[in-house]
Amino acid sequence: MVGLRLPERYTGGICTPDSLLAAGKLWRKIHRSSGRDTWRRYKTGGAGELGDGKSMQYMTLGNSDLQVSRICMGCMGFGDAHHGQHSWTIDEEHSRAIIRHGLELGINFFDTAIAYQSGTSEQYLGRALRDFAKRDEVVIATKFLPRTPQEIQAGITGQEHIRRMLALVMEKLRM
Repeated sequence: MVGLRLPERYTGGICTPDSLLAAGKLWRKIHRSSGRDTWRRYKTGGAGELGDGKSMQYMTLGNSDLQVSRICMGCMGFGDAHHGQHSWTIDEEHSRAIIRHGLELGINFFDTAIAYQSGTSEQYLGRALRDFAKRDEVVIATKFLPRTPQEIQAGITGQEHIRRMLALVMEKLRM
């Protein structure tokens, strides 16, 4: 097994490597007699295979022609803990390791949002995907905040707000 020791701040809160990839059961928490928690990754059967030797399953996304993995990796737990509303997020190094492992297991569907850690989640995801995947082989779902009262007063339409948010998302992802 490959061991990975996460700082204490990553084991507090609800979002941990265990919850990030719980569907693939890739991580498990080991309780030591010293009271410290250690995270260990399960061995897997190789690229595109889950630990039990089964291959990733794919499905068509809605009415599109996009084929996505049945497991979508949520990225709320990725991002700079000093920029955003959560102190329990995982730094870029550990985020990249989880994203890369997910890709190796066949995950090609990622969910993020511009509000996750002030956009650093999208930045981490974008850099990792540029390094580990081909852009046309992954699907990224994102979310953004609604129009502000100031935007509404300024006459910014819903469509214009969406265009602006998508441009900002693409800038953060650098795609």
